[in-house]
Amino acid sequence: MILVKTNLGVSKIEGIGLFANEDIKKGTIVIKNNDNFGIAKYFEEQWKQMEKELSKESFRQIKKYAYKDKQDGLHCLCLDDTRFINHSKNPNIKTIGDNDVAVRDIEKGEEILIDYTVFCANEDLENEKYLKIDK
Repeated sequence: MILVKTNLGVSKIEGIGLFANEDIKKGTIVIKNNDNFGIAKYFEEQWKQMEKELSKESFRQIKKYAYKDKQDGLHCLCLDDTRFINHSKNPNIKTIGDNDVAVRDIEKGEEILIDYTVFCANEDLENEKYLKIDK
């Protein structure tokens, strides 16, 4: 659940990005992560069944914004705009406990970025060309 004002925009990194719509101070909780709200989680069997039942294009759209969790191996799809947060090796938010916290001041209009390698299973990251960009 996003706790600060944000908006979607064109990302210089990849497609659509999530941008701060207010100045965010270092240490501010930007996102409250809650497994019971805001994230759909799928076991491998459910994921494969969804792939069989949906059209190729529909599943491609879902897969584009989903990730496989490094800890529990479940396929996760954020149901709010957090699914548009792009990757950076120099992120401005970081997961601390159940929260994603600003690691430095973030200016209004700046894209909110996180390091995917912290929570995504490696097989989800191998073919993502934008992860190799040092931003």
